[in-house]
Amino acid sequence: MVKVVYMEAVPHYYDLFWRSREMLLGASIHKKVIPEVFGLVTPKSPVVIHLQETLKLGEFRSDPDSGFGFSEADMVRLVSQPEKDYVRYALNFPQPKKSAKGKEINQRPATQVSATLQVLLSSLFCVRESPDTKQIQLATYELAYAGRSMHGFPLWGQFSVELSRWIASFGDHEFENVKKEMQRIFKTVFSFSDRYQATGASDGRFHFSVPGQCACLGPDGGESRNLSEGMGYQYGSHNVDGPVQQLVLLVGVITLVKEASKAINKRE
Repeated sequence: MVKVVYMEAVPHYYDLFWRSREMLLGASIHKKVIPEVFGLVTPKSPVVIHLQETLKLGEFRSDPDSGFGFSEADMVRLVSQPEKDYVRYALNFPQPKKSAKGKEINQRPATQVSATLQVLLSSLFCVRESPDTKQIQLATYELAYAGRSMHGFPLWGQFSVELSRWIASFGDHEFENVKKEMQRIFKTVFSFSDRYQATGASDGRFHFSVPGQCACLGPDGGESRNLSEGMGYQYGSHNVDGPVQQLVLLVGVITLVKEASKAINKRE
């Protein structure tokens, strides 16, 4: 059975992490589910072949120890493993390059990273195994390439009721650290920074936005459940046209969840 984090308490089996200083983006996965996660994906998996064909990506490697993902954007197992029961895998945040004319930005490196994460997160979504831990899964994350110019790189996921309550505890609030982190990344990549938002509300909802045509992230439109019903919600993106927008918003969610996890799961 697929884990429905916004409706039930799910044991913590993975999380995403972000190392700001190193521009390192990765996943921390519980040892118990690792065989299942990486066993679900091979170079011949339909999702891998689809992404290779539509995005013209190179070779896909499926060894979690030596490299997992598409060439030039594969995740590797980190030497340092700060958590006893979890294994960390990471890749460098992509740095888009100037085109030959020196004017346009080539976002292909970001596209490769997005595709690698899409495959990994799709596999994590399908995990059936559950670790024996008292910590709970606060959020899930998913990415996609939609094959269109408008909203071509959507992202979505689930927030648990515990995470929603944590957001609500601040009332109508701006998460300055989340906003500053998204702004810093965008400025590093594109040399400009404006039009950002990272807010929470007293009903447990959140709203993030980055530069673009209303490129934003928040609860799905049909999610009208009240916290009093004991449920979280599903979230999704709007008008996320490029992979950098997608990844920056993802880092925003990761930053938010990390803060919440310290309070809820008492994790370092």
